[in-house]
Amino acid sequence: MKDLLSVIIPVYNVKSYLAICLDSILQQTYPHLEIICVDDGSTDGSDIILDQYAGQDARIKVIHQQNGGMSAARNAGIKIATGQYITFVDSDDYINPETYSLCIPLFLMDIDVVIFAAQLIDGKKYLNKNDDDYFEVHHQNKVQITPEVLSHENVMAWNKIYKSDIIKSNNILFFDGLWYEDVGFFWQYMSFVQHAYFLRNQLYHYRRHPGTIMFSTFLGNDRAIDRLIIYSKLLSFWQTNKRFKPFIDEVGAVLFEKAFYFAYTHSSMLAKKSVIKLAREIISNYQLDHLFPSNQLIQDFVCDKLWRYPWIDEYCFRQYLYSVKKFHYDKVICILGRKFRFKRKKYQDRKHLL
Repeated sequence: MKDLLSVIIPVYNVKSYLAICLDSILQQTYPHLEIICVDDGSTDGSDIILDQYAGQDARIKVIHQQNGGMSAARNAGIKIATGQYITFVDSDDYINPETYSLCIPLFLMDIDVVIFAAQLIDGKKYLNKNDDDYFEVHHQNKVQITPEVLSHENVMAWNKIYKSDIIKSNNILFFDGLWYEDVGFFWQYMSFVQHAYFLRNQLYHYRRHPGTIMFSTFLGNDRAIDRLIIYSKLLSFWQTNKRFKPFIDEVGAVLFEKAFYFAYTHSSMLAKKSVIKLAREIISNYQLDHLFPSNQLIQDFVCDKLWRYPWIDEYCFRQYLYSVKKFHYDKVICILGRKFRFKRKKYQDRKHLL
């Protein structure tokens, strides 16, 4: 069917929210839908709800599979999707009824992706100060895509509508077995995009609750290092074709900084050492110090000057046990987490000299 949209919904133990999600899609004013629900081994009855909905609406297809994670579920949906366009909805979220009617006609303007704004709901006590800005869209209407343009937009998979032929002809999939899989999919797909259309309408409603990946991330976990692993995979992907060189040149260093900062600051105390080790390996394997000679963080990794960054030393387990930090006027010694501050000797008589 021409202009068929495949809506892929990964489902895992979301019984409390699933009906709201499915109803919001069935109530779309755009009728040409293929709704692919991938039950990723649910044990709370979500699988039963899916089968009930599929029995009532022929547009719904249900796949039942063993638990493999978000990436595996989305990839399973991509492989059987027959629509000209593909989009994703998380099974604990919902969308406005006019979402697809607004978006699909925009592809007549010779664009490769539609990106719309989102609203964070049910998350007041889980909010971060930058949430509102992150879920907004920072461009408007049809825009020619460059790495610099993309660097201002969020990487979420679910507030976008994609062309199926770009995904399938380039074998673009979510990196399996990793958290934060949206990052990899976003940059892979956008590497092939010429123009995008940006809608500032808040069409998608995203829940953050204790069962979500981002909620556990903010508490600190051992999976934050996946952001660095995804960065490494992206570099490998971009190095396969010279046409992707602008992405490496323009955003490669910035994405390393973001991936390292995210992985380090959201990791548990014991996992932080592994994050630093992996970052060093990535810099060495891809020769980032040669690719980005002006990037201070990368050069400081190579020169072993991470003491320049208090936010690294503060949370490094070795530094927690014992460290000495020299600031402009002070020296701080940390022993078993206790800090002792001393005036550096050459500044002790500063007032007298003045």
